[in-house]
Amino acid sequence: MTDLHVHMDGVPVGVLTQSDRGALSFTYLPEYPEDATPLSLSMPIRARHHRGRVVHAYFSGLLPDRQETLERWGREYGVSPNNPFALLAHTGRDVAGALQILPVGEVPDDGRSGPKDFAVISDAEVGAMVHSLATHPTSWDAGRASGRWSLAGAQAKLALFRTADGAWAIPSGPTPTTHILKPAISGLDDHELNEALSLRAAAACGLPVAHASVEEMPTAGSVFVTQRYDRLFDGRSWVRLHQEDFCQALGVEPSKKYQDDGGPGVGDIARIFDLITQPARSAETSRTMFRALVFNVTIGNTDAHAKNYSILLRDKDIRLAPLYDLASIWAYRSREEPGTRSAMKIGEHTLLSQITGKDWVVVGRRLRIPESESLQIIDEVRSRVAQGYVDALAGMPPSLRERAGNLVDRIVAGIEH
Repeated sequence: MTDLHVHMDGVPVGVLTQSDRGALSFTYLPEYPEDATPLSLSMPIRARHHRGRVVHAYFSGLLPDRQETLERWGREYGVSPNNPFALLAHTGRDVAGALQILPVGEVPDDGRSGPKDFAVISDAEVGAMVHSLATHPTSWDAGRASGRWSLAGAQAKLALFRTADGAWAIPSGPTPTTHILKPAISGLDDHELNEALSLRAAAACGLPVAHASVEEMPTAGSVFVTQRYDRLFDGRSWVRLHQEDFCQALGVEPSKKYQDDGGPGVGDIARIFDLITQPARSAETSRTMFRALVFNVTIGNTDAHAKNYSILLRDKDIRLAPLYDLASIWAYRSREEPGTRSAMKIGEHTLLSQITGKDWVVVGRRLRIPESESLQIIDEVRSRVAQGYVDALAGMPPSLRERAGNLVDRIVAGIEH
């Protein structure tokens, strides 16, 4: 057997073990309190020892979705690309949430000694790194070039540390990454603008969103930059906040993130919110989730699957995380084109053209929301979203405003069709 030690915010939590046959199990340490923050809702502390599907699903969910990227990492580290344990042994020092996953003997630290372990790099170097991602999407590097980190998802990305004066840096040791950079996507013109605009439109509809912007960089052009919501500067240093996506919380493999592939639906998500002990908080979280679903369907965000929603965990507290990975399909296709689907079933349908008010009432009911309130939220979102995109243009760099304006025109046309 082989072990990796799992730490949360600098505190030892438990041990991830791989058997001689490759089976994974996770065991909370005896001294880890039962009322502390769990690794995952799918692995409650009271059970102490977990094995099988939920363990594999959780730790696989910390890695990239793209098989080509996993294969590249496997070659780089000399391990199987299909072995999450082996990959995290090399990349687990900085993952989503508050965890550090370290080989025996490595020292954990949540960075509270101060953000001092980093090497500043020039804007030209950052631009070259992002440009390389844009031209070779499977080449995102979790090793030497950018620090030891791992992020989930299918889109190529880069995680870096940003200093107090705005310089980019490669973190090392205990220092966490604080920002994620994503290049343009081949075949989806101005997707980086689309994502930034969509986040601002969501905020205009009353939704919590990750803070993001578009920055112009040498060689790379316009780049989507977002501050990690699972990192917090406490006035002295950066600390990690624990989070997990809905697939992890429900013990579902990341390969099943879409409901049509057997992944979570609204009813499954409602079970998570039922675990919130304060009734008022549970109801508010359900309303926010319903508002997010309405927003994503309205803008045609066909990638709003269960890995693109997350929760923040602290002790027994459960909160819906800020939204991320938002983008409108209407920038690239019209409503007349058939086959546009929601990543989650809305009532009885995934085809956007078939979703009716009756389907939304069903969704609201599953989230314990009265029909009158569901209809009110739908009206609020639909009345704000188009103007939200128009208003978001003001936050774009002046040099990008014309491109962003053309994008908004297409998105608004799709919304108002």
